[in-house]
Amino acid sequence: MTQTRAIIGLGNPGEQYRHTRHNCGFRFIDALAAQCQLQLKLNPRLKANLVRTTVSEVPVWLVEPITYMNRSGTAFQLVTNYYDIDPGNAIVVHDDLDLPAGVVRLKLTGGHGGHNGLSDIISRTGNSDFLRIRIGIGRPNPKLGTIPYVLSTPSLHDQNLIDDAISDALDSLPEILRGNLERAMKALHSRPKATESSLGA
Repeated sequence: MTQTRAIIGLGNPGEQYRHTRHNCGFRFIDALAAQCQLQLKLNPRLKANLVRTTVSEVPVWLVEPITYMNRSGTAFQLVTNYYDIDPGNAIVVHDDLDLPAGVVRLKLTGGHGGHNGLSDIISRTGNSDFLRIRIGIGRPNPKLGTIPYVLSTPSLHDQNLIDDAISDALDSLPEILRGNLERAMKALHSRPKATESSLGA
């Protein structure tokens, strides 16, 4: 029997954050739910908006925490515990400052790299052995600062690059869910490099 997976997109709830760089994870989940013609529903006990579906014959929960980025571990822990999902079967989708806008990478395990959402998940669960889909957003102009940058809306140029990266990640999801990680990595990591992103908001 195929084990149930959880795909957890990281972001901040609320309309004011919907289009910010920090909400790449939410946009991934929204796009996947739209493909499946489903809508996420609030579960207050699990601190998340979520819905169950099947992708490539694999049962998955699509999850968006409602706890804000720096408390993402709460929903991660509640959802995986409640549905008896091994943390190793979770896939976390998040924005990444260390990748240029338009670049997407898979990472099998590791530290949080300064990302507050990943940091809280690792801290609360004591586990870092979950797959990550990293959506590049680039680094800000040094004059802007990291927090204002991630909480701002990308330029149209950067948004198009990020949208393309999310689309390619969605295309690779069936291979990821089937466990064909090397094939998925090869496809994503060989994508044509994005043109240089614009700096600042």
